[in-house]
Amino acid sequence: MAQAKAPQPDGANRASAQAAELAAAFDQQIERAFDMRLQLEPASLAIADHHLQSLREEDREPIISLVAVAAGAWFGELVRSHIGASWIGDGRDPRKLRLLLEPALIHFSPIDLAYEAIFGGEVDPEDPRAPQGAVLDGSY
Repeated sequence: MAQAKAPQPDGANRASAQAAELAAAFDQQIERAFDMRLQLEPASLAIADHHLQSLREEDREPIISLVAVAAGAWFGELVRSHIGASWIGDGRDPRKLRLLLEPALIHFSPIDLAYEAIFGGEVDPEDPRAPQGAVLDGSY
């Protein structure tokens, strides 16, 4: 008798699972760096921002990308939990994650906003520390 296959999660579920995994990774980064756990509360933004600012002189793109995707997902989870939103994306490429704000039906890329926080503003695509691929989208 053939065993039934478990249903594959749809894109929204894959995007939500990916965002939750990345947000947990950021919490672990903060715990290692500051010996404390982040709460999904607006007051924790100060700690997250401090951590991102500490990377302004970092010149290794893989480190910046690792932190930016995790921090962006954590920020998105904070927004989702307080305002109400849904993750959309392919569940594979974190740069394609978008947060769809349900009351107003607008979306943004919290991960690209995290890159801009690390760089202290818009990221020059020619900067070797910038992520490969599409231009960063820090707009709403």
